[in-house]
Amino acid sequence: GSNGYVERSQLKQILETVSPAKRIVVVNVDVPREWQDPNNTLIAELVAQTPNAVLADWHARADQSGDVHVKDGIHLTESGIAAYSDVINEALNQILASQGLPPNTPRGAAAQESTDQASVTAPSGAPDSAVVPAPVDPEPAAAIPVQ
Repeated sequence: GSNGYVERSQLKQILETVSPAKRIVVVNVDVPREWQDPNNTLIAELVAQTPNAVLADWHARADQSGDVHVKDGIHLTESGIAAYSDVINEALNQILASQGLPPNTPRGAAAQESTDQASVTAPSGAPDSAVVPAPVDPEPAAAIPVQ
């Protein structure tokens, strides 16, 4: 979507190809080109028609975040990369919440923050602490930026 117009048939074929995945994350575009809005409209429409798909709205976030692009208005700054990652993480958390699962911890967080804590008793009888990872779905979502 960021390199030119996306045809409805192209995007439908992409979504059909990845449809066996339990969940699909589709990222829209933020690019100062004439095809940005038509592509984002098409992406939103087809994602809404795909039951296992979720839209990661990069365009809205980029507009809100401000300093996400270098001077060309296309490529990302370091803060843009972080914001882009956050948009995808939020879409994944939307999926997790719909499944009744705990949210994913954003990039770079300490292992302690991304796990649930459980108290266990050591063989000597002294209480000890163990880290119990959050449940993991064996079939992760497919994240596909439309280009």
